[in-house]
Amino acid sequence: MKLINLTTKATCSLAEFITAHAPTIFPTDAALIDFSEWDHAVLVDDPQPAINDLRENVVLGEIIERDGCWCQTYQVAALPAEAVAANLVAEQDRIAEVKRQLVSQIDDAIAAIYARWQRFESEYVLREAAARAYVDGGYHGDPGVWVTAYATGAGIALDVAADRILQQADTRRDALEQLAALRMSKYSIEAAVDVAAAAAAHDLIAQRAAEIGAAA
Repeated sequence: MKLINLTTKATCSLAEFITAHAPTIFPTDAALIDFSEWDHAVLVDDPQPAINDLRENVVLGEIIERDGCWCQTYQVAALPAEAVAANLVAEQDRIAEVKRQLVSQIDDAIAAIYARWQRFESEYVLREAAARAYVDGGYHGDPGVWVTAYATGAGIALDVAADRILQQADTRRDALEQLAALRMSKYSIEAAVDVAAAAAAHDLIAQRAAEIGAAA
């Protein structure tokens, strides 16, 4: 059985140190531990969180002198292979679920931008077509209600209105292309090595999507 050795230290006397770390708070006799099977030792300020988390596998070790301080050692027995495997599977499932939620949030955010554009999509198409015909005709003749209504509402000339309509249409198409490519980058979330990396990838994508949506 391999053991992990967590140690805590104090600069008080040995008697004071032993009093502060009463062995009665631990369930197993340290004399039964095979110290030759230690895996590694880590010096920590407070081993209590690890002790609380692995209460059934923690035993009190020996008191040693280290770096001019008394050190109380705690041995944490390695979990059985079956438990380790089960914990690993559970953690992998948890990470996969977090990634799934983050990917879904990206899809939802970009879909919301699309929905905002599609609300008046039929108007955009007809207005762009009218403006295109007017521009292609050298800005001559009647551009139709789609262009004149825009020009009147904005208080600008017909030729300026036509150019602006086409510019806005090009901007939306460019934004659509960028958002489509950005949505595909959601796969970087799935490929992330851990939850922190997945969250960082999500935040970058979401921020960029919001910027594109606002600009268009």
